[in-house]
Amino acid sequence: MNLRQVMIVVLSASFCISFVRAASPPPPNPPQAQLTIPAEELLRRFEALEKEVARLGAEVATLEQQLVSSTCDAGQFPLCCPVGDTFCPATGCVDLNSDSFNCGACGNTCDAPLSCVLGVCALACAASADCPPRGDTCWPDTGTCGCGSGGLCDRLSDCEGGQCTPNSCVGLNGYWRLDEGLGLTTADTIDGHPGMLVNDPMWTTGKLGNALAFGGGSHVVIPDAADLDPHLGDFSVEAWIKIPPSEVGQRRIVAHGAHGAPGFDGFSLMQWCMGEPCGITALVMCVDENGCWLVGTCQPMDDGTWHHYVGMVDRGGFMSLWVDGARLEAPCTWEAYADGWTNGQPGNISHLAGTDIDSPCNLCLGVSCQYIGSCLQQAEFDEPFKGRLDEVAYYGRLLTPEEIADHYAAGAGKHVCEPF
Repeated sequence: MNLRQVMIVVLSASFCISFVRAASPPPPNPPQAQLTIPAEELLRRFEALEKEVARLGAEVATLEQQLVSSTCDAGQFPLCCPVGDTFCPATGCVDLNSDSFNCGACGNTCDAPLSCVLGVCALACAASADCPPRGDTCWPDTGTCGCGSGGLCDRLSDCEGGQCTPNSCVGLNGYWRLDEGLGLTTADTIDGHPGMLVNDPMWTTGKLGNALAFGGGSHVVIPDAADLDPHLGDFSVEAWIKIPPSEVGQRRIVAHGAHGAPGFDGFSLMQWCMGEPCGITALVMCVDENGCWLVGTCQPMDDGTWHHYVGMVDRGGFMSLWVDGARLEAPCTWEAYADGWTNGQPGNISHLAGTDIDSPCNLCLGVSCQYIGSCLQQAEFDEPFKGRLDEVAYYGRLLTPEEIADHYAAGAGKHVCEPF
């Protein structure tokens, strides 16, 4: 008899006994013809049933204890947790002070290299030299890093002179490392804008870790979002790009609108081929009905080598393109449907300072997700890129020359913005 059957018998018997005991006593001197079982026999049977119910109740208690014991062994029963532990539904009994998957609360995970110390995600250390850039002191009592007399700086700050000061992560609205190495999605490690791989771009070796190789139609779709549009602000777009020899043409590499049609805002890092030489790498910006503007290299960059690009737009000043840590001082420029450069100065777009830039289309890697006046669906594309792409970032601000130089130098083995 299993536990469910035992419980049914116990409940049934208990109900019968309760019902009989609650019934009114029989009337005095009932007619003997109505009794088929003597009263003494009926009482004896009820007493026997009570004993059986008691026996079955004991059996149920035993089985219940066995069940509790087995779940305790698996750490899955709240009442069985050792003193000081907490039962978390996904993991069982844990110590919230030290469990890196339930640090301070169930489900609160400490991302590597952080660990859980006294219920707080912290960076373990043996010496202060283990702590930069988020801290400068290794506290001996906890074996964790801090900055000055306080705790570890957050990801938007570095510890300098015992103070948390803003770092390159400030204003970073999207950062796609392309490091997954497998799968059909790629994460935005900063602000939650994941990308979906379409038409099988290939995971490959990158400048830093892994990267994606695009074969002319394969691409990544990142849904449009308000903080991926410049609006009235300055912005920067950054990437490591590797273009194979002879792969030149009109090709989009990082594109959020800006297909060259009046009425569609946006920006692109791309290979440009509207003239000679064909295949230069350029930053293109389009502003509503005002037109499109471009600054770029004056020669194709199809040398099979990784290059670091930063395109920046100062809404009150100039567009600029930085290649391998240095600004192009005499870039090639172009304009279309436009009213010209401000004061006739190539690159100067300050007359557009009060114009909102807001593309309604998705941000795409490896293709344009816009064609003339329309946003394209997920499997559709235009101006496909052939080459490799790594470490794509979008900022809602201008990078400083020092930051750009540091990011270029970081190509030796450090990401632009480390989570910790």
